[in-house]
Amino acid sequence: MRILAGTLHNREIIIPSSGTIRPTSSKLRGQVFNICQGGIEGGYALDLFAGSGAMGIEAISRGASHCTFVEENRQAIYILKENLSRLQLASVTKILPFDVFKALHTLFSTQAPFSFVYIDPPYSIIEPLQGLLQTIDTLLPMTPGAFVFLETRKKAFTPPPLSTLPLISHRTSGDSDLWHFEKIDTKTR
Repeated sequence: MRILAGTLHNREIIIPSSGTIRPTSSKLRGQVFNICQGGIEGGYALDLFAGSGAMGIEAISRGASHCTFVEENRQAIYILKENLSRLQLASVTKILPFDVFKALHTLFSTQAPFSFVYIDPPYSIIEPLQGLLQTIDTLLPMTPGAFVFLETRKKAFTPPPLSTLPLISHRTSGDSDLWHFEKIDTKTR
């Protein structure tokens, strides 16, 4: 798999060989970053259920100044570390090697708010997604206008209405649904 654009354009990313980790397709990655169109430059990115780190690495390549990766699978963490090392991104990244729900409690007190959040859980995880989105909506520090994306199996999940993260768009690509939310500035409401 290769980085699609930006400073790391065409550099290779190693992906796990196990069938339990499903990388986001190049087509879907392209759609996500076409939506962002430079809106993440200089911001902080968060890649939840990171796998190989492709989404967060693509965000850095396209101008994000830092990315936090959350992944608990040992094989994926090994590959993620290898990718970050090969691309010399250790100084602008952080890996939280534990469960996303546990990691969120650590991230609530983060100093810099996120401008880009990508959530790509294993397709078998459906039930906890509603609570995960509600927690991100109410507690995760984000900049006004932050981009939040959720990738799910096609027709397997419909997100609940959220108070500060309205659904902007929904699209289907292959066997995936992509849900796009943007953070509302609650101070100006």
